[in-house]
Amino acid sequence: MSDNASTVNPLAVAEARVKQLTAEVERWKARASRRPGLRRVIVESPFGADSPAEVERNRAYARAAMLDCLLRGEAPMASHLLYTQVLDDGVPAEREQGLEAGLAWGPVADATVAYLDRGISNGMRVGIARATREGRPVEYRCLEVDQ
Repeated sequence: MSDNASTVNPLAVAEARVKQLTAEVERWKARASRRPGLRRVIVESPFGADSPAEVERNRAYARAAMLDCLLRGEAPMASHLLYTQVLDDGVPAEREQGLEAGLAWGPVADATVAYLDRGISNGMRVGIARATREGRPVEYRCLEVDQ
């Protein structure tokens, strides 16, 4: 091991990275606030279920929720549809990684919208709690579609 490698302070490296990412988020927020356009919303709807058929119904419902957002003039982010294409929701570490990646969009979102027709899942509760903690408005909606 070289002398340089032994003198690296991991905490200092992590703190520098956090500072860099915080500055990047602020730049994104500044750019987004200057650019008129679609309202950015995080979509919360159930995903996981006991059977593949139920998961597919939840996917279809989430797609309908996204369409509802688009028809309202919003730009929806449904991370549970996106990240589950590359992460396994049945593996706790991958599920957590997907949840955190989705929640990272919070600072640039204008609101969180929770679609309630299929109930409130644990993942939705996490997203709603995070939005509330971060001061982001939470809206509750129903599509009233066949379940």
